[in-house]
Amino acid sequence: EGDEWRAFVGGLLPQTVYRICVRGRSPAGVGPWVDASFATADPPAAVVGLRCLRRMPDRLPLEWRLDDPEGAAISTCDVEVKAFRTWLSATLEKDGGPTRGGDGIWRCDVIDLLGGTTHEVRIRGRNDAGDGPWVAGSFRTSEKPSAPQRFHCLQRSPTSLPLEWHLEDPDGAPVVTCHLEVDSGAGWRAAVIAATPSLLAAERLDDGRWRSTVCCLAPATSYTLRVR
Repeated sequence: EGDEWRAFVGGLLPQTVYRICVRGRSPAGVGPWVDASFATADPPAAVVGLRCLRRMPDRLPLEWRLDDPEGAAISTCDVEVKAFRTWLSATLEKDGGPTRGGDGIWRCDVIDLLGGTTHEVRIRGRNDAGDGPWVAGSFRTSEKPSAPQRFHCLQRSPTSLPLEWHLEDPDGAPVVTCHLEVDSGAGWRAAVIAATPSLLAAERLDDGRWRSTVCCLAPATSYTLRVR
């Protein structure tokens, strides 16, 4: 168009610098060569800012940043989890692979993980020019509940024991209920619990406190109980 000419040179290698020459030709003959160097597109760079958004019992919601190289948009990212010294493809949420958001932000949920465990994860980008370098991070799923504290009887009564204890929620995995057992002499058995408004074995109060009433007990009898 006018004095501008264009050409597409194919069959080149990615991430490579080429020296290309061009000259004009007319009925009067050929003109002088002019050369310049040009580079084909690069594979993705290393992932930056890999982090876990929050702790959860059996998954890791991950986020990282990875911008597109010039001329070769990132098509996907590979996510792997280390298991017994071997890297395996991570199990992701059923919606598919990592999703791209704005400003080069990528996210995915790695699922089917053990709780209370440190997991090594590595991620790399991929485009038509090749694969980027792996970047690894270690992240821990939520812990199981700790041992209850300050387990005590609120008040003695003839056939029941109103009990209270303190139990903080692990990060990312709130305690949903507590179990009480009584020593029968022949082993531990589930305690008989008085009805609660929520029909659960124990009621959560504020400040990490829990409360329950064990009933159907014999008068003037000492009992050994345990809670978790």
